[in-house]
Amino acid sequence: MLLLLGWNLYAIGIVTVLFLTVCVLMVLTVLIQKPQGGGLSGAFGSGAGSGQTAFGTKTGDALTFFTIIVFVIYLIFAIVLNFAARPEALASANSTAETAPEKAADKSAAPANAPAGTPAPNTPAANTPPASTPPGATPAPATPTDKKPDAPGAAPSTTPTEPAPTTPANPAPQTPPATPPASPETAPATQTQYVQINSGYISMWEGGAFTLTRYVSMLNDDIDWDIVALPKGPVGRVTLATNDGWSIWNGTKAPDATWELLKFLQSDEWTDIATRTAGQQSARRSHQQKWLAGIKEANPKLANKNLKPFTEAIEQNYARPIEFWRKDVDSKKIFTDAYNKSVRDGDEEVAVSMRAAAEQINQLNKA
Repeated sequence: MLLLLGWNLYAIGIVTVLFLTVCVLMVLTVLIQKPQGGGLSGAFGSGAGSGQTAFGTKTGDALTFFTIIVFVIYLIFAIVLNFAARPEALASANSTAETAPEKAADKSAAPANAPAGTPAPNTPAANTPPASTPPGATPAPATPTDKKPDAPGAAPSTTPTEPAPTTPANPAPQTPPATPPASPETAPATQTQYVQINSGYISMWEGGAFTLTRYVSMLNDDIDWDIVALPKGPVGRVTLATNDGWSIWNGTKAPDATWELLKFLQSDEWTDIATRTAGQQSARRSHQQKWLAGIKEANPKLANKNLKPFTEAIEQNYARPIEFWRKDVDSKKIFTDAYNKSVRDGDEEVAVSMRAAAEQINQLNKA
């Protein structure tokens, strides 16, 4: 009965009011008892010897017994409210009335024309053989068949059938690669040159010595590639040679130690470390043959590659540092767009695209 009270919202409200009444009654019962140090009676002017309680001198035992009864009632109401006011109890009270009609509807939804005692037919999985052979039927091999299943309620066929030849299972299809190579017609031009070469989208790419270690690790093993110097033009052969520079901050607190570090960064020891670790090529002419030997030793796949175009550009002095336009950001955008349009995408002749870009850049920087 106590639990049933918790399932009714009106009952919860009534019990709550009664609980509050018991709380007030218990507080008043405690206050009117004999004070131990003045208490409430002292606050109203009564001395400790003015009597046992407000109802006389011999009511202490009765009030004590009454206090115990009120406290027990208080605990009972508290326990009832604790169970009745739980969220899951309230939710079950609301859902009971909602699910009852649904269950009744489910019972009335059975097909009216189903034969008595016949369970509702389940849809069999495609090509799944029956779990057991019907009585009187000839067992057939458990092989897939294209014959449509008999209609429900029809008598099983008793015509013997010839065993079907055993068909070997088809092998599982091979899992395609995570990133299949795209065809040259559909490969996006925004992919890196390594992906474009692997997919056959492009056949060559202009790059520096710093890309050698990336070609080794990112090109497919079946790609046979090598390096050739840029063509020599009417004026001569020119190539771009960029390099990193070192400097000392004028506010450093350790100028001597910084200077020693910079000298180490120009030493053969550091240059060899940078060559073997990252493939970086020194700008020092005296170190070119050391770089050639070091990078091939650190990357065996480069042993048979033609790396002389990188060293000869410095040794023969036709490598040039990077140049900047006066309006460099806008000029680079014009050049990059022309380069991508002609060299990368092949949408325009290189000569036409570059002449137009040169004219635009010259006009931009003259303004």
